[in-house]
Amino acid sequence: MKRIVQSVLCAVGAIVFGAGALFGITQPINATAYLLGFGREVTVHVDESSSGTMGGRGRAGIGTSIEDGRTIRLFGVTAGETVSARIVLIDVGVDTGAYRSAASAATDFVWLIGVLVLGGPALVFGFAAYALARARPAVAEKTASAGD
Repeated sequence: MKRIVQSVLCAVGAIVFGAGALFGITQPINATAYLLGFGREVTVHVDESSSGTMGGRGRAGIGTSIEDGRTIRLFGVTAGETVSARIVLIDVGVDTGAYRSAASAATDFVWLIGVLVLGGPALVFGFAAYALARARPAVAEKTASAGD
């Protein structure tokens, strides 16, 4: 019973850390896609200015897509201006994210550190859960040899 509980706890740890790593890897994928020219071009009218940068503790500016009226999050914008941007490929959140420049996309490569920090424990917990599930119980071996 103890081994089952340990295996389940390790599996839960692997899922939690793995989910964080999977969320984090979307940011560098989006940045790479932008730098390679992927993403739909949109024209955005900025309603609310941004503060700071995407990689820092800034707040994204909010704008409305002229083509379809969607709410779009942007960095490095001032309220009232109309800008062109490219929508990210993998979007996480309520509002759609977009990049305006290679510099704003490049700041998302910082997320690779988080992927390593969360992905390492996810692998350790995953291997531990697998090893605990596959290991033979010591009690069964002892009783089998005692019966001989």
